[in-house]
Formats: sequence, structure tokens, C-alpha cells
Amino acid sequence: MHLPTVSVICISIDMLATVVLFVVALGVSVGDINAERAALKLKVAQGVCAATKALKSVHRYTVEKVKEAEGKLEDVQNMVKLAKLKVLREKKAGSVDCRTMAFFLNYTVKKVSGMIELLPKIREQGLNLTASAGIAAGRLEEMINVFHQPSDRQESDIFFCIAGKQGEGVTKSELADCFKGGRDAIDSSHFVAFGDAEATKGWQDIFKEKDGLEGALKKHLTVDDNDPRFTRGEGRGCQLVHGMQGGGYIKDANFTEHMLWGDGILGVKKDGNGTTGYVGSTRGSDYDHDILWEKDPTASVPSLHATVSDYHSFSGLLHKYDTIYRSVTEEWTADLIQRDPEATDLLTASELTVEDVAALNSRTKQEWLSQKHAKEADKEFLMTEIRFCGKLKRRGFIRRMVKKILGGLRISWTSEG
Repeated sequence: MHLPTVSVICISIDMLATVVLFVVALGVSVGDINAERAALKLKVAQGVCAATKALKSVHRYTVEKVKEAEGKLEDVQNMVKLAKLKVLREKKAGSVDCRTMAFFLNYTVKKVSGMIELLPKIREQGLNLTASAGIAAGRLEEMINVFHQPSDRQESDIFFCIAGKQGEGVTKSELADCFKGGRDAIDSSHFVAFGDAEATKGWQDIFKEKDGLEGALKKHLTVDDNDPRFTRGEGRGCQLVHGMQGGGYIKDANFTEHMLWGDGILGVKKDGNGTTGYVGSTRGSDYDHDILWEKDPTASVPSLHATVSDYHSFSGLLHKYDTIYRSVTEEWTADLIQRDPEATDLLTASELTVEDVAALNSRTKQEWLSQKHAKEADKEFLMTEIRFCGKLKRRGFIRRMVKKILGGLRISWTSEG
């Protein structure tokens, strides 16, 4: 069973179109260059886009981890199969050491049961993680999609909400981790899709780091100098950061709460004019600055917090699963066996010593465990069982069974006729 593709739509197209038109109409139509209505600096927006791209790669990560887990279960089940076959082959000759093989089978089957129990939980948590990551990416992109569009020039004054490299409004090509194939702010390019993010070389590197996805998100969403504003607050007429009555996009209305963008990665003070900016708690009741960038995004932004929580749960299940797998596949030594209560209990019950079963699971030292035998194990297992069934020769047994079946069919047809 593999994880299906999960698609998450965070806002409707109609709603998005309304917001876009509203912003384009009001975002840069009035106001002059002064200390008010500052723009966001390019690096901040690029960090948000890098975070969304990392979130979109979660889907492929979970799919591959589930496949890997399924492969490990099959691997251990093959070991059990080969052990049973060894017992069947050698029982007649009397050469099999029943006590050691009983230990091998009892111990390994217990571990297989644990893996079988965990695998559905891994699949389910992988789906939860993929969905959470998709929602979080959508909330961040929603903000970028609104902020990147206001851009205008009035004589020598240039207005925008995200600065580009040239000191003008940002272009989509400068936000390549968000947009695919775009150059201008209002062209027809589209957001980077899950498949695009997953096809990026090195996409899996973030999951190999000690802090994994959480560390990557913190890195991308940390702002330089604790200030998200372009040129430390030079006014660019961005109405989106103006929360005061009589300006911005609320006209004469009053905000009753601080305005949150990107699920709270950015906060706008309800009575601020977009002059000052710093990092802080965007969901706090008191703002010391007009523009706040969330200082602890993976803990305080709900969609990111949910994603990180699901990521840790998924990682925890994988760790538990891999621990069981290693207990079966890593060569048994005195140290490994004595650290496992299940193993020591089985040894005591069977009156075996650690030395009796050391390296019993080694695929290099135990030729019968070689993977080359696994492909033919089912066939050999079946034939061995058939030979034990009344000690009949294989051909004779099969011929008699076929005759019996065909004879029964003829009788059945005759009676029905």
C-alpha cells in the first residue's frame, strides 16, 4: 500500500481573485514616499518561498519512507520463511538444532508482529504529515501571492510591497521557489507544484539533517537583523501593512484585532501605519511595532506547528520500526542480545546461552539465510510440504490430486445434466 497524492486547496479561486483585484486597486494607488507603509525585503519573501518548497517535498519523503518500511517488513518475513524451510529440510536428516532454530523463529516472529502492527500507523501518520505540510505551504503562498502583486510607478516614486533586486517591485523570477516560469509580477506563471519541488536535486537533504524539517523551516523563516522591512522602513506605499483607520485597505474602518498574514508569520498592528518593524509574537495582544515577524514560527504559527508535530510523530514511528528491524537484521552479538529482554527471556526458557545463538542471523555466516534463496523459498517450501504429505512422490501426488478433482467435476456435470 502506498500513500496517495494529497492535494490541499487553502483558499478558493474566486476569493483569491477578489483579494488580488482589491490589492491591485488599493495597494499602490495612493500615498507618497515617506516613512509609512514599508515594504518587505526580498530575502524575507525568498525565505518564505524556500519554506513552502521544503513543505511540498514532504509528500515524496513520506511516500519513500513508507515504501522503505514495506521493504524492511518483506525482508524480515523472508528470514522467517527461510528459517522454516531450513527446519523442514533438515528435520528428516536429524541434523537441525531444534532449540536454536526455535529461538530464531520465536524471536523473529515476535519482531515481525511488532512491525506489522506499526506499519499501518506509519502509513496513516504519513498521510497526516503530507496534508499538514500542504496546508502550511498554502497559507504561506497565499501571503506571497497577495504581497508580490502591488507594484506601481508615479513619476519618480516607486511603490511595492516586496522589494526586488533592483530596488523596484519583486518579480516572479526572483521568487523562483514559489513561482515556476514567471518573470513579471502579474504574468501567467503558476506556483511550484508538488512534483516540481520533489524533482529538485537534493530535495531530500533537509530530512537527513539532525533537526530535519523543523530545522529547515526555522532557517528559512528567520529574518536578518530581526527586521523584515526593506531598507529598514523606507516607505513604499504598501497599504497591506497599514492598519490605522483612514488608510490602507480598510479605509475608515477600524481593525478590532491585529492583522495576520500567512497564518501569522507576519503581523500588522491594528492601529499602526507600517513604519516600524521587528520580530516578536504576532499572536500577542500588544504590538511594540507596526510590523511584526513571528520570532518562533514552528511553535506559534498553527499550520507550521501542526506540520512539525506530525513530522516528529512520523519520525518517532519510523525510529521505533527501524529499531525492531535492526534487532533482527544486525548480527546478533552478546551485547545486542543481552540488551533485549525478549531475547534473554527466550534464551532462559530454552536453556540456551548467548553463545549458542550468536551470529545465528548473520547472512554472511549462515548460508541458508542468503537472499539468493528467498526467491525460490515459496516454491521449495511448498514442495517440501508436499513431500511430507504421506511421503508421496511429487508427480504421483499431483497426478492423483488432478484425477480426483477432474473426476469430481465429471460427476458434478453428470448429476446436473
